[in-house]
Amino acid sequence: MSEVVSDIRPRPGAATGPSVPAQETDGLVLRIGDLFAISVPTLFGLAIVSSYRNVPDWAPVSAALFGVALLGLASRFWASKSDHPIAQLVGNFYIMLTIWVLYSRLNPMIDLVSPVPYDRDLQAIDQWLFGVQPSVWLEQFHHPWLTEIAYICYLAFFFWQLALGILLYLRKNNDFADYMLRVVMFYMLSYIVYIMVPAIGPRFDLAPEYTRPMEGVYFAEAIRQTFIDIPMYRDCFPSGHTGLTLLVLLTAYQKRAFKFFAVMFPFAMILIFSTVYCRFHYVVDLLCALPFVTGVAFLQRSLELAMPHGIVVPLPHKIMVKDRVGA
Repeated sequence: MSEVVSDIRPRPGAATGPSVPAQETDGLVLRIGDLFAISVPTLFGLAIVSSYRNVPDWAPVSAALFGVALLGLASRFWASKSDHPIAQLVGNFYIMLTIWVLYSRLNPMIDLVSPVPYDRDLQAIDQWLFGVQPSVWLEQFHHPWLTEIAYICYLAFFFWQLALGILLYLRKNNDFADYMLRVVMFYMLSYIVYIMVPAIGPRFDLAPEYTRPMEGVYFAEAIRQTFIDIPMYRDCFPSGHTGLTLLVLLTAYQKRAFKFFAVMFPFAMILIFSTVYCRFHYVVDLLCALPFVTGVAFLQRSLELAMPHGIVVPLPHKIMVKDRVGA
């Protein structure tokens, strides 16, 4: 049985702030973000195993999901017992592998739950709102240099979230844990929505409507091909690029990383524009990302109030553990 931690504090020297007294506990402290990163792949793995007759490659898929959940536990255990910088890095940034492994194994879950894409419904909403399909309408403004910039900014989506994570991690306080929880919650909850409302996006479903290809200058074609080669296509609703970009900006502002915010902001605006311009998303995907981000922020606050220090998982021997930052 797990129990709520009432007063767990980090060891001296842990990357959570100076001069904080140590305290022993009989279990391993898991932050709220860790609970999401471990429980969601575990639940998905159990769903795959329970439906193995309908999933041809159920064994490797479930093994990968269970494996990444165990990796999360092992990483947190190591980071709790050791102040070594590598242990701390692994214990905090293992979630990058978790996010990718889970994303790349969503197809079997979508096939089980909602195999028919919702593109026509999303197109109907865009048509009702604008009287046109926005990505088709934007075709008249295509220019090689604009396309080049749009694709580069779209790809930089991954850079911004990692860069802010590193910046907050180096502060050695609670800022990183707050950010990590937001990012993990956003990804895990968006994956659930992808399963419930799959859509392949206008670049595939509206392909016959376009009269000209997306032509850039230097890197646009390579970037476009990169996103064709990804293992999962049905991830349009809501727009993760829009939602997480807004979440990164919001966190940077709230955590007073104003220089980071100022540098990122113009690139972020082009990134959001590129989601439609480059034919990845319908506009309704972007619009629904706004309440999704708001919901993530409110849920985060509620969970932090309910479990300010995460939970303790009992272990057979005492170990030194750290605050929910765990860095």
